[in-house]
Amino acid sequence: MREDSQPERWKRLPRIVVPTLLATAVVVGAWVGARAWFDTRDEFDRTETAVRETRSELARARDDLAVAIAQLEAARATMHRGLGTLDTREGERDAAEGTLAATNGRLAELRAELAAATADLAERENQLEGLDRCVRGVVQGLNQAAVGDISGLDATLAGIEDACDSTGAIL
Repeated sequence: MREDSQPERWKRLPRIVVPTLLATAVVVGAWVGARAWFDTRDEFDRTETAVRETRSELARARDDLAVAIAQLEAARATMHRGLGTLDTREGERDAAEGTLAATNGRLAELRAELAAATADLAERENQLEGLDRCVRGVVQGLNQAAVGDISGLDATLAGIEDACDSTGAIL
């Protein structure tokens, strides 16, 4: 009987092993599928969180950009006002430089006139001193003539002759 029971045993073995293998394959497949599904779900959640964070960062960056653009516009407006003021001041400076140049030219003319007047005054002072010596000498000579001192008169007139000639006075 043993021989007979063996073939039957071999016949039953595939009926037990195949469903067991199939059940194992289904369990392993289900476990692998579930694991893949959970991994995919976790990865999707991480990606969704990263996308939310990125959108939040983009919103902050847009806000920062809007603030920076507003500050830039304000700085540009200030710069343009400053450039307008600079243009005005440069125009004023150019006008002042023109006035200064004209004033310096007039000052040079006045200095030349003053130098000429000073030289003329010095010449006139010299002439006046010479004329003063001449007149004093003539007065002294007249006094000498009035008292009858003719030799003193001749000596006085000889002494003042050069002074009178330098002033253009004729004796």
